[in-house]
Amino acid sequence: MRLAFQDFISLTVPHYCIFYLIAPITLLLFGKLTGFIPNILCMILSLCLTLMGLNVLNMIFDLDLDRINKPNRPLPTNRISTPWAFGLSAALISIGI
Repeated sequence: MRLAFQDFISLTVPHYCIFYLIAPITLLLFGKLTGFIPNILCMILSLCLTLMGLNVLNMIFDLDLDRINKPNRPLPTNRISTPWAFGLSAALISIGI
């Protein structure tokens, strides 16, 4: 199955990762993280990948509600199959860990 970019964005909701960027950027602005930038970047990447994987799991478990409330998402329209979404979620969480 081929995953379109828009379907990937709709499944993983990467804009939620903005919350993980606010604290490190604030600390960088005040000069508290100067020696730890590579460690912080790895942590942010890990958190974002794990969050995106959990967002996919959330959409799988809320599939019945999404069929009613958000019928244009990839899972209710069957553009993405549930087993394929489970695999994407497992891959994102595994890479994040």
